[in-house]
Amino acid sequence: MTPLSFRALALRPFVPSGADFARSSAFLEALGFVTEWSHDGLAGLRLGAASVLLQDIDVPVWQENQMLVLAVDDLDAFWAHVVAVDLLARFPGTRANAPTDYPWGREVHLIDPAGVCWHVRQERAPRGLQPVTLEGRHVRLVPLELGHLPALAQVGLDEDLWRWTPAQVRTEEDMRAYVAAALGERERGTALPFVTLAQDTVDGTVVEQVAGSTRYGNYDGANLRVEIGWTWVARPWQRTAVNTEAKLLMLRHAFDVLGCRRVELKTDALNARSRAAILRLGAEEEGTLKNHIVTASGRMRDTVYFGITNERWPEVERRLVAMLGER
Repeated sequence: MTPLSFRALALRPFVPSGADFARSSAFLEALGFVTEWSHDGLAGLRLGAASVLLQDIDVPVWQENQMLVLAVDDLDAFWAHVVAVDLLARFPGTRANAPTDYPWGREVHLIDPAGVCWHVRQERAPRGLQPVTLEGRHVRLVPLELGHLPALAQVGLDEDLWRWTPAQVRTEEDMRAYVAAALGERERGTALPFVTLAQDTVDGTVVEQVAGSTRYGNYDGANLRVEIGWTWVARPWQRTAVNTEAKLLMLRHAFDVLGCRRVELKTDALNARSRAAILRLGAEEEGTLKNHIVTASGRMRDTVYFGITNERWPEVERRLVAMLGER
């Protein structure tokens, strides 16, 4: 499916389909909805975070008085899509107006094949884990994609990198599963995985190489917290500025853009090197969860948690900037 230039943020109604269930389904699919299931006069369709239940019933009085509100992050992009798919010509009887300013806000109005009035209005996208590129002097963090798989496998199939991780990555297929799982979490809105690109200047030209991966995870927007982890850096870039600057960029984005009040980090209690590195960043050790994770070997892992709060963030930021300045 071609990616849409707008994102749907909210809609969860029951929608009557009028006299023509198939035509109403096709109309919704033209808007960008995907039919996830269909059975006996019912269909479930989804567009990003918006979902509808389509019903094969015809109640004109109800339909003529029903108003549905679909929230999107870019109303002009939504209207451009309506025009591009020639929605009015494809579904005779459908009516629509271009984005219009009303006292209550800017909207597009649609009358669908069943006679239901759709109010499509623009809302500010929630502050959350939207794909973003974070850039520094030594490293650039770009959103992870399946296309990065060959480069990640080239540098990441080193057994030592996965010694303390619950997931073990030994083959390219293991790496594919690792990437797919990360992208699945991103789709659910709980994670934002990155590819770590190490930057170097050669003869005046900036050269980038895939050096590893890192991630925001366990995002909890309601409670203003996120975890930074799932980090691995390939051997050639270990003990360089790459990991330190990556952490600085991610912490800045978490506190200054996402508005987090707390950032968490965790590691295996047996991983002394990782524990020391996290403390060196300026995080505070907060406690150990016993028998927290079952590892690939079957060992029950104790996990040590660390935290950085927004009150301590300015101090931690100064610390990381000074560390990078020493290199």
